[in-house]
This record gives sequence, C-alpha cells and structure tokens, in this order.
Amino acid sequence: MFSGYAFGGIMTPLLAMALLQHIGFRGMLAIGSLPVVTVVPLIFFLLPESPAFLRVRRRIAEAEKVENDYGLAHASPAPVAAAAEPCREAKKGRLATMFSGVTALATLLFCLVGISGQTLVYGLNTWMPQLMILADYSLASSLSFLLTVNLEFS
Repeated sequence: MFSGYAFGGIMTPLLAMALLQHIGFRGMLAIGSLPVVTVVPLIFFLLPESPAFLRVRRRIAEAEKVENDYGLAHASPAPVAAAAEPCREAKKGRLATMFSGVTALATLLFCLVGISGQTLVYGLNTWMPQLMILADYSLASSLSFLLTVNLEFS
C-alpha cells in the first residue's frame, strides 16, 4: 500500500506540471481516479482467494489448485474442533485484549505513531503546495518541491 502511495505522490506533481494548465483540476481528478477504476476490478476478478480461507470454507480442491499454481507449501487441513473452541483471550474480546495488560501501552503507542505518520504524509501532500503558493512561490516551484519531498520519502 505504501509503495503505491509513494508512486502516486511522485506521479501527481509530474502530471500536474505537464497537464494542469491544459485540463484543470477536474481533469487531474479524473486521471487520479483511473487506477481505482481499473485496478480494483482486476484485483476482484484475477486475484485468487487464499488457500487458508478456502480450506476454512471446506473448498479443499480450490485451495490445492491455488497452492499448486503459485508454488505454495501445502497446508494441513485446519483443525475444525480446535478452531471452534475460542481461547481465553478471545472470550474476553479482541479489543479488550489489545488494551489490557502488557499490550495496552504498545497498542496505544502503535496507534499514536500510525496516526502521526499518516497526518504527516497527508498533510505534506495536501497542504504544502497550496501553502507555498500563498507564500508567493509559483505553482511549478511548489509542485517541484512536492515531487522532491515524495522522492525523498519513497
């Protein structure tokens, strides 16, 4: 996911420098939607289910075909009786387990770091060009700087 985001962060300023004056922001939005419109249907129709998912659904023949097609190790059938009995932590609930005991601090810090990182990336890519324009830089300069920042982060 993050490599795709970096690729988009690099391609956006390049395309904007070349096309923004000719097609406007609506044209840029249309170009930005093309990967979603094309890739999501391809993934839906071409990406196989995981063998583990197929085995749990008792679709063993399909699971073995996927394993053979992709050279995956054959997994042993999932023990249904063991999977049906929830462990002690699962009885308590997933969220309660994550936010209690030794894992509570780690969970909170992980969430904080994740939110801070995403805020940094989205903030830079969304607001930096506009703030630079407001500071009397040209559109080309602000897009060039955005390109540089994304090349540095990728």
